[in-house]
Amino acid sequence: MLQAVVLLSALLRRTFHRPVLYSTLKNNKPLIALCAVSGKSLLRRDLGRLNMIIDTIQNASKYFSAHPLFAKAFEFIQQTDLANAADGKSDIAEGLKAIFSNGPGKTKEASLSKFECHDKNIDIQLCIKGVETIGWKPREKCLTENGGYNPEKDVQLYNEQPDMYFQLTDGQFAIFFPEDVHAPMIGEGDIKKLVIKVKI
Repeated sequence: MLQAVVLLSALLRRTFHRPVLYSTLKNNKPLIALCAVSGKSLLRRDLGRLNMIIDTIQNASKYFSAHPLFAKAFEFIQQTDLANAADGKSDIAEGLKAIFSNGPGKTKEASLSKFECHDKNIDIQLCIKGVETIGWKPREKCLTENGGYNPEKDVQLYNEQPDMYFQLTDGQFAIFFPEDVHAPMIGEGDIKKLVIKVKI
């Protein structure tokens, strides 16, 4: 157990040049899977679900098999002039929506006031420019809801503290599944990002 905690701490301190996949606890034992073993990608399913993914856009093709719409989502990213994309929402295809934003980062407190997860969508969150810190906690450990589920916005908020924080910078992305409660946009400078909503 101690070795696993040390390993996780080391992972969180490093810059993610290789894909990293996180899992949670099962039978009080940490389940941590690296998506870079001998240069090969691994997708691991524990607790009957996919885990949060953190990677660089160059490795996006490794995750196409995780969802039928992921290939089209990342194709949109590759074909778009991200640096000059205007803020706003648009439909990419059926089941895919793009949301571009560019603005100042938030404090941890402000972001945690909307510590969120989604039931009907997967989030692909790409940092285009800047340094973005994101808080994360597995939904199964979140006990205190902050209001009920909003079906129109597909959002459930929690009054909780993240289990960990990690950073994204230019060209790095995270994929959040319904089990991943997340607090994005934490930072001191401007952050330009793209969120793609993938319908489940």
